[in-house]
Amino acid sequence: MSLKDRASDNFKKGLNCSQSVIEAYSKTSGLDPETAKAVSAGFGGGMGRAQKTCGAATGAIMAIGCKYHDSKDPSGSKEIAYKKTSEFLKRFEEINGSTECHELLGVDIKTDEGKAKYKKKNMSETKCLKYVQDACDILEKMM
Repeated sequence: MSLKDRASDNFKKGLNCSQSVIEAYSKTSGLDPETAKAVSAGFGGGMGRAQKTCGAATGAIMAIGCKYHDSKDPSGSKEIAYKKTSEFLKRFEEINGSTECHELLGVDIKTDEGKAKYKKKNMSETKCLKYVQDACDILEKMM
């Protein structure tokens, strides 16, 4: 099973977008899968449904940080992680037009009306799953 398929399965089974991506990449990033799910639990919906940076993107950024962090060279590895993060965000935005959850979805999921519209339009499947998959496609090329 590919990491993209694993992330997709994670999302379909109820993990949030951020958890789905970081858990799929946990082993390649040197992170325990359960820890990956725990630390990313609040990042879904653009950080606790605040609709800031897309959770799939934040999960990918966590994977990048884990992959490129070097405790023997924190300053140098930080610069590599920043460069890779910038590259990831640029690619994600080129594909999807934004990295912001509220722009990607076009509904306010903080409101009952927005949640109802999200559910009625099946945005979990029609939008969010695509963002999880796009994040994985980008990571595959970068890592």
